[in-house]
Amino acid sequence: MTMTDEQKMMFNAPRPRPNVVTSRTVSVPIGCGHAFVTVGHDEEGLVECFVTVGRAGGCSYSWAEGLGRMVSMAMRLGADPAAIHDQLAGVRCPQVVTEDGVTVESCVDAVSKAFEVLGLVENKEASDGD
Repeated sequence: MTMTDEQKMMFNAPRPRPNVVTSRTVSVPIGCGHAFVTVGHDEEGLVECFVTVGRAGGCSYSWAEGLGRMVSMAMRLGADPAAIHDQLAGVRCPQVVTEDGVTVESCVDAVSKAFEVLGLVENKEASDGD
């Protein structure tokens, strides 16, 4: 199915990736090891997210790369970090892990936890006791 020019104008295009991005990486424990979540920003806001799990060429590695690409596109489209977080938080796999009182339910949930650690959203587990 091919879209008409009018249909294409209904969709926003993500802003291009800038040449210089500042980023921070969080290591989040998951049931099968660690997820390394890197979130980058520039002066206009969030730009990209890289999620690394497993070994290059493996199924979990490629799946995590796809997740990072989709989160990056949402960021460059201007999505609210809280909306991204809320969509990812609580997605569960069979290998749940709890460390230092924080439960991580999957690789996807690990991205939401990284958003909390990086201060992009309020830490919901920490605020539940208030």
